[in-house]
Amino acid sequence: MPSKNTYPRQCPRCKKNKGIKSYYKKLKGVSYYCKKCTKELRREFNATREGQIKNAEATRKYKKEHPNFAREHHLLHNYKINIEQFDAMFATQGNKCLACGSKESGGRWQVDHDHNCCPTHETCGKCIRGILCSKCNRTLGNAGDDKNLLVSLIMYLENYAKHS
Repeated sequence: MPSKNTYPRQCPRCKKNKGIKSYYKKLKGVSYYCKKCTKELRREFNATREGQIKNAEATRKYKKEHPNFAREHHLLHNYKINIEQFDAMFATQGNKCLACGSKESGGRWQVDHDHNCCPTHETCGKCIRGILCSKCNRTLGNAGDDKNLLVSLIMYLENYAKHS
């Protein structure tokens, strides 16, 4: 029988001979099962009550140890900036909404970007216009960044004010 460090190596679960790239790298060598079998075993374990409890505990522990992980991931994935860049940008605009000047976020502060450059919520990182409060960001989003619509709404409000 060949040594377990020679390749191709037979996965003990699926009994297929597979090369080294079919196994996850670990600190000492590679995983016991091939990648496909490891994923299947993990999926099966996670479906059990014990797996769900273990995952919930691990998630709680990770969130406690890394309180900014979700925010950091959101900023990097969607806007290509990190927390330090976000904080610097926000400080540059006086720690307030760039549109209305409010110091209250109305939820959480939102990164506004030019939707003509990047039409989805993920951006290239170069078209960020500023940090807005939730109300201003929703208003722009609902208007589709349409300046004519926003001007028409202002005129509508001004005309209504004249009649009351």
